Order: sequence, then C-alpha cells, then structure tokens
Amino acid sequence: MNSRAALLKGGDYGPAIVPGKPGQSLLIQVIQQTHKELRMPPEKGDKLSAKTIANFRHWIEQGAPWPKGNTAHSTNAIRSAAAKSTSSHWFFQPRQTIQVPIVENQQWAESPIDQFVYTKLQEQKLEPVELASRRVLIRRATFDLTGLPPTQQEVEQFVNDPLSESPAFAKVVDRLLASPAYGQHWGRHWLDVARYADTQGDTGNFPIPGAYLYRNWVIDALNADMPYDKFLQAQLAGDILSKHEADPDYARQLRIATGFIAISRRFGNTRYKDQYLTIENMLDTLGRGVMGVTLRCARCHDHKFDPILATDYYGLYGVFDSTRFPSMGASSDKSPVNLVAASGRVKSQQAFQRAGGYRVIVPS
Repeated sequence: MNSRAALLKGGDYGPAIVPGKPGQSLLIQVIQQTHKELRMPPEKGDKLSAKTIANFRHWIEQGAPWPKGNTAHSTNAIRSAAAKSTSSHWFFQPRQTIQVPIVENQQWAESPIDQFVYTKLQEQKLEPVELASRRVLIRRATFDLTGLPPTQQEVEQFVNDPLSESPAFAKVVDRLLASPAYGQHWGRHWLDVARYADTQGDTGNFPIPGAYLYRNWVIDALNADMPYDKFLQAQLAGDILSKHEADPDYARQLRIATGFIAISRRFGNTRYKDQYLTIENMLDTLGRGVMGVTLRCARCHDHKFDPILATDYYGLYGVFDSTRFPSMGASSDKSPVNLVAASGRVKSQQAFQRAGGYRVIVPS
C-alpha cells in the first residue's frame, strides 16, 4: 500500500488492483470480505462501511490515480521516509515545562496537580465536591498505598491529631510509605506488567521454584524507594552490572532482578525450537510495559503509525537472541538447563550445576 506500483504488482494472490476494473481487483474482494482466503479487517464485525467500499470502487474505476511523483517508491525510499516520520504519541514528544494555571479558589491551590484538576473542572462547568473528612481521607490513603483498610486505632489517631490537616496527613502518608505492605501492594502492579508467573507457560508449564526471588526483589526495590531508572536497569542488565559491583550481596540482588527477562513465557513442546516467540513476548513486554508503545507491529513491517522500523525491532531482537535463557524443562527434555547460581561465584556455579540444585533463574 506504499505505492501504486506495489498495488499493481500485488503478492501471492496476484495484483491488488486492476485499474478501471474494481470487480477484478483483489483489494475490493478483500475489503468486501468476499474472497475465499483473505479478509480485511480480519473480524467480520469490523467490515468497512458500504460508503467507504464504494469510494474504493470509484477510485479504481477512475484508474486508481496516484499523487504525482509518488508512482513508485523503492524500499529504501520508503524506509528513509519512515525513519524521518514523526508521531503525536506522547512517548515520542520531548519533555516540556508546563505553566501551572492560576486558581482563585485557595482550597484547590495546595499543589500544581490540584490546580490543573480544578481548571479542567471549570472548563467542564463542574463544581468540586466538598473536602473529604479525616475519616474518609485516611481510608482512601490506606487502601491506595497498601491495599488494606486502616485499623480503628489508626483512624482515631488521625481524626484526633491536634496538628492541622496537611502536617497530620503527611504523617499518615509517611507511615504508609514506610510499611512493607506498600511494596507488596504496588509491586503487584509491576509484576502484572512483567507478566510474572511461577510457571513457564504453554504445554509443559513447568514450575519455576526460584521465581519468588524476583517477586521479592520487586517488592523490596519499591520499599527501598529505588529510583525508576535503576529499577529498570537492574531488570534489563543486572547480570552485567553485577560484574562491576564490589558488594557481593548487592551483586546477587542485581542478578536476581533479571528474572524480568528469565520468566518470559515459553512456547511449544520443545525447549528452544520456538524461542523466537519467547523473544517476541519479551519485546512486547518491553515496548508496552516500559516504553508505552507497541513494538510488535514492526516484527512484520515498518510501523504504520509510529517511527519504529523493522530494523529497530530486529536490532532489539538481536540483543535478546544473544541472551542465554534458562529452562526448567520441556516435553522433549524435562531436566532444567542454563540455570545460574545467584552468588555469581565460579565455585558456587560449578557446585550448583553438579548438585542439580536450584537457586535463581537469570540470563548470563
């Protein structure tokens, strides 16, 4: 669809269009969903409207006119244009300093976020509700930060605190952030993004006895208020970073962090025959979970909406293809392989392999 020449040439089923003859044009058969093999969009319920299909027919009846100067594009020219393309998606936009709106209502001026919210309420001609009572406020904060309700004692302590509301509430928030339940509650959100499971997935679905170490690392990292960039670096390259870390305990934690990669879903009945699907799962998780964009479109072609080329996709693919993924077993071979001792010491690794034991799964 990038050029008229490509449409005239077509693919496995012949030319996509026959100028002047919409009835013989494969494109019309496909979007009408009357072709025996091809259907676009794939779901019948998503079929293009009759008006849109009529526009396509009219275009082909006219000879399929094409913008001047674009009658034929080489593959290199198309890739060059895609590489220079831009996107309105927030991920591709540079960070900007936003001017905080001025708010006359002082109850909504305690923080910049309040001011933005109040401004939007005014735009929609809405009035804010009354400020929450202390009893309601501590329930909201406790559920939000720990996933648990506050105790009666905690509620009464906040309600009867002689301090004004802001410093009294700050004490509550600090206490909740210092609670182990904070990391447990919010760690679950990240573990959902990281597609955490205690089994490998698919046919064999072998248990991963050491997966809990990665789960605990995520919880501990959040409770330790680890900076987000360090949080990501440890999960994507902790094994490499650990080689330059003098503290053996911290180095061990870095290697455990790469469980983010090691727990990627496995596919099929054999150990590594369908490894390309595991890598695809890893890249999809990285794109949507970390970057906020879909990368998997570029697995088959240059992205149609975002400036991501197939060469970008397979550049990242090469990084993970050169990573040694552990395996707890497969239908063809049930014994674990490529497991790595968390300590990282050569003697520990050798003893670990000889004993056939299990400590943690991390890529080398």
